[in-house]
Amino acid sequence: HYIEKTTLKDAVNVAPATPSFSWEQLPSDNGLAKFRINWLPSTEGHPGTHFFTMHRIKGETQWIRENEEKNSDYQEVGGLDPETAYEFRVVSVDGHFNTESATQEIDTNTVEGPIMVANETVANAGWFIGMMLALAFIIILFIIMCIIRRNRGGKYDVHDRELANGRRDYPEEGGFHQYSQPLDNKSAGRQSVSSANKPGVESDTDS
Repeated sequence: HYIEKTTLKDAVNVAPATPSFSWEQLPSDNGLAKFRINWLPSTEGHPGTHFFTMHRIKGETQWIRENEEKNSDYQEVGGLDPETAYEFRVVSVDGHFNTESATQEIDTNTVEGPIMVANETVANAGWFIGMMLALAFIIILFIIMCIIRRNRGGKYDVHDRELANGRRDYPEEGGFHQYSQPLDNKSAGRQSVSSANKPGVESDTDS
């Protein structure tokens, strides 16, 4: 009986076999990437009782460890920077024994989803704002031109004004009738009378 207990205890307190994992993208959270890490315990050895996830930005030395997951075979890892390469591991646990999986790289640049949609939304918003500013500028310019044209109203050539009123009997040499008409007979008569009333020059015989 004592030997059986010792054998059972030794069988339980062994390191889990090397696990593996898969991952899938989840909808982003406030523009930050989020993934679901699926724990795949070994089927050929001791699987372990639970697991946790570790990740870090590629090139860094410090791993970020998630809390141990004892109720599910997956963990959701969020708050990841977009356009960044990460390295992930899962760790199978059994008592004091931990066994890490191989490292997988996840690059948020190559993942389609809400992150990319958010970037496209920003781009579209910028394009829309630019279009609205251009439209506003055109409207303001049109209003200014209308005001200038209105202030110049009535200040056009007399000839054009007469044409607009339907008068088209202008002489070919130009000018206006009131200045190009010959003097009338009354004016000519007045000039003749004035000439007759002038005293003549006395001759030498009168003196």
